[in-house]
Amino acid sequence: MTRGPQSILSSMQIVIVDDRCVDGSIDAMIQTCKTLLASYPIFFLTVLDHRLGQTTLDQKRQPMQSTILITIDIISSRSPGVAGALNTGLEHCRSELIARMDADDISAPGRLISQLKFMRGNPSVNVVGASAVIFSTKDDRNENGCPILPYHSVAPSDKQCHIVRTSLSVLDPGFLSWTMLFTCTITHPTVMFRKAAIEEVGGYDESIKYAEDYDLWLRLLGKDCRSILCLPFVGMWHRK
Repeated sequence: MTRGPQSILSSMQIVIVDDRCVDGSIDAMIQTCKTLLASYPIFFLTVLDHRLGQTTLDQKRQPMQSTILITIDIISSRSPGVAGALNTGLEHCRSELIARMDADDISAPGRLISQLKFMRGNPSVNVVGASAVIFSTKDDRNENGCPILPYHSVAPSDKQCHIVRTSLSVLDPGFLSWTMLFTCTITHPTVMFRKAAIEEVGGYDESIKYAEDYDLWLRLLGKDCRSILCLPFVGMWHRK
């Protein structure tokens, strides 16, 4: 029997880490969820803003058996830097499987379901990534130096999106481990991973300012060289 998206995805927790970059991303993501809520009755939304102690519920209806329950937890990063924000988000995630992405990236349709099905069917794999399209836009940073999100920058005709390059996945886990000896061949925002595996190696190293993901993958591969692989599809439009 084929399982529908309701049974695969419900319930879902979205953890948004406020890293103090004033780019409008948090408000935009909440508004996107509310738009989905208005358009698709299968969603039931709860927003928990832990920065302010606020709770916003969808009061229009009660959740039904076929409803996809979505909880958005908004939290402040406990320490500066990318690794600190990632570890903060990791601590607040309640699911055993966590999907990563940045605020200014665009996840491809079907990415989450494809990766979720794969991880459930392959318990020996701890991290699964995908290919990515690397893109950029003109004038893609605001006055605070923060990236301007795609829905702000690609709509006007004078700020067109352009493709920088593609980042193709390495499918075979053994070959991927070999390539990781020379460079990071995993696009970080495309991954889904097992929380327990990341915690077991100590999470992201907050003493590292750059390439915190590369360091994490190498520690994971040091324990099991076949525990990371990528799926053969474009899972993310990744802004650079």
